[in-house]
Amino acid sequence: LIVKSGDTFPELSAASGDFEDWIAAGLGVGNGRVEICCPPRGEVLPDPSEISGAVVSGSHAMVTDREGWSTATAGWIRKTLGSGVPLLGICYGHQLLAEAAGGRVGDNPRGREFGTAEIVMLPEAKRDPLFRGLPGTIRGHVCHAQSVIVPPPGAVPLASSVRDPHQAFRLGKQAWGVQFHPE
Repeated sequence: LIVKSGDTFPELSAASGDFEDWIAAGLGVGNGRVEICCPPRGEVLPDPSEISGAVVSGSHAMVTDREGWSTATAGWIRKTLGSGVPLLGICYGHQLLAEAAGGRVGDNPRGREFGTAEIVMLPEAKRDPLFRGLPGTIRGHVCHAQSVIVPPPGAVPLASSVRDPHQAFRLGKQAWGVQFHPE
């Protein structure tokens, strides 16, 4: 399942597709093999028992605005965390995952992070099933004004950058949040 939390810029979408297209391509599956649900458009998220995994996309929305669809999606994330279904949150999805699990999101005190950033893997990344095998430093696209200010309880830190110490974390054995854009 790709949880589409928003749309990219229209001119970019017209030329290169939208968040769900990039995520599906990054997963190595076509859109026909994934379900796409867009809560901002009023679409209802499926029960976690009906999916084999989920990716929550980025968005131009702000987690701290606590829009109705976002609050409902945070509740769905909490339910999914308890189900054992693998979950990846990207940018907005990363922040919403953190907040849903008891962390705190807010304006990044180091300022907006935009462009290509050097993402440094932290020691635990070497043992992480998703991050192991990555080099010690990668370059990742970033575009955000808000960040995870306080990670949720039990979060395992996996990566940082100069402007954002919480670039990636893992919760339990099956949930990850990444502030950068791997798609």
